[in-house]
Amino acid sequence: MFSDVDKHVKEAIANARIIMDPYPHLWVENIFPDWYYADMLKYAMPTEYLKSLKELKRVGDGYPDGRKVMILTRDTVEALPSDCKEFWATFTKWLTQGGFGNYIVHKFDRLILERFGKPITITNEGIYVRDFTGYSLGPHTDAPHKVLTMLMYLPKPTDPPGLGTSIYAPKNPNFTCEGGPHHQFKDYNLVKTMPYKANCMFGFFKNNKSFHGVEPVNTEDIERNLIIYDARIKRNS
Repeated sequence: MFSDVDKHVKEAIANARIIMDPYPHLWVENIFPDWYYADMLKYAMPTEYLKSLKELKRVGDGYPDGRKVMILTRDTVEALPSDCKEFWATFTKWLTQGGFGNYIVHKFDRLILERFGKPITITNEGIYVRDFTGYSLGPHTDAPHKVLTMLMYLPKPTDPPGLGTSIYAPKNPNFTCEGGPHHQFKDYNLVKTMPYKANCMFGFFKNNKSFHGVEPVNTEDIERNLIIYDARIKRNS
């Protein structure tokens, strides 16, 4: 049964177009079969199993508190309630141990070779994310060791579409950033905000112009659910 999901996603990625301006990115609609996306909402992570990035010691004190996550590993999903454990265990293995990771890295293999100038070893990670009212993230290009980031949106039917990730361009056209710091919104032009649309995926290739962020989430009692897939260069490559 999951082979149907794998085939659907593989074809959706293969048929997606990489948009090069202002940096390489793609937008994929219907990334999953409709029935599987319905199950992703059905088995949404209980909030009590999510932790802040500060609790996980992954960010400094200045990072906003409005984001809760679960790093998707065999051990973390094993701790879930029985009604959703099996679903997320299967998904996590497929996301990070083949399947999805292979398809998306292959999609960008030419750009990866151009950036690094040689074949590299890639590691990856999946993260289930829930953002709450007040969360925002200033323009940034991601850490230097990042290679690709894919964001799979999981909105409910009543969620507003303006909650997607935004693409930015610096007002100083010569400014670039190797990665690390988050910058102020006032120094950037908003190029576009990807719609927070059911069963869609926004992804981009990390370079020194890949400025992205999240406009402030000011809607009352909002939850912004998504899954992030990160591909990174293995440090000894």
